[in-house]
Amino acid sequence: MTSTHLELTGTLKADGTFVLDQKPALPPGRVQLVLRPLPDNTISPEDWWQLMQRLRRELEEAGRPFMNDEELNAHIEWLREGDHIDELLRVADAKRQRRERPGC
Repeated sequence: MTSTHLELTGTLKADGTFVLDQKPALPPGRVQLVLRPLPDNTISPEDWWQLMQRLRRELEEAGRPFMNDEELNAHIEWLREGDHIDELLRVADAKRQRRERPGC
């Protein structure tokens, strides 16, 4: 006789019933159920999109500004104009080299 072991998650309701998060891949019949409490965050985890939406909502409620469509398009256009980071690094490197050279 082969033994099949599955670990599934679910929710224990106040009335004592248990609701599985997914259907187990087992044939019908008697099973043994071992219950172990999980931390709250594993009972209903946020996916990355839900997390991003919640964080945005919290920041907006705290009064943090976000770019509107016009500002976002202007920023994207600025990024497309050239490699601004490389230019800033070149300027900083040139300043550093001037400071390091004696007599310049």
